[in-house]
Amino acid sequence: MNHLRNFCCGFQDSQEEIKIVVGALAKLKNEMVTNKCIAPVKSEIWNDHMIETAKLYFNGNTEEVRWFFTPWLYVECYMYYRLHEIFSETQFLKSYDPFQAQKKEAFLDSLEAADVLGEFLESNRSSNKVSEVCLEISLWGNKCDLSLSEGKHVSQKSHITHQLEDLKSMILCDDHEKFWNIIDSKKGDPDSCIAIILDNAGFELFTDLCLADVLLDKVERIDFYVKAIPWFVSDALDADVHWLLNTLTDNKKFPVLKSLASRWQDYLTSGR
Repeated sequence: MNHLRNFCCGFQDSQEEIKIVVGALAKLKNEMVTNKCIAPVKSEIWNDHMIETAKLYFNGNTEEVRWFFTPWLYVECYMYYRLHEIFSETQFLKSYDPFQAQKKEAFLDSLEAADVLGEFLESNRSSNKVSEVCLEISLWGNKCDLSLSEGKHVSQKSHITHQLEDLKSMILCDDHEKFWNIIDSKKGDPDSCIAIILDNAGFELFTDLCLADVLLDKVERIDFYVKAIPWFVSDALDADVHWLLNTLTDNKKFPVLKSLASRWQDYLTSGR
């Protein structure tokens, strides 16, 4: 009976928290659409940056740091921090990722494209070509960024390996030869390590894992850096990495994805 009472109390409390969160989100939206001043937050780092922004653009007048007039990158990052702060002040929703469902759906709709890439990776492991292809595909995986589509559903439907030649003309800066020269110079070094700063979850994360897979033939360790909080809709969190690996492991339709996930889980376990 006590367990049931505690459950009911917890449910009621969480319901109340949802109301509070919805109200806070409505307040944030109103501030945005009516061009209010950027409001202080609990983080002194963000508040100090707001003061510096005022000095840089508005002669130190913080009243002029408003949604419509302040550089885009600052206000958009500030918006995502505010969203995080709203949830972090709750008891039951503090670890809730409001973008999780969108990220999951986008990847599940990309499974066939992931399967084609996985088959290519496994069939060409002995070829030097696979490294070049995985590097380029890791670049173009960014097309699945949900913040670019204003949060609307984005997935990789077509086989991206067939698109690379057409996409080459759209690469603005190409230093891949320098990259491979550096990587090759590290081969055999027991301390060699590559850091990959992850951008989006979903299909782009899958392409990053494919790239890491071939790079582990050349270096000893790869460190992945994820976002600490839900960010720009589809940016990868620690939970997104583990969800993707578990999803691939549990899938019964695409054997090659299951095999890849098993190898990648082993790499994680071993610390590589």
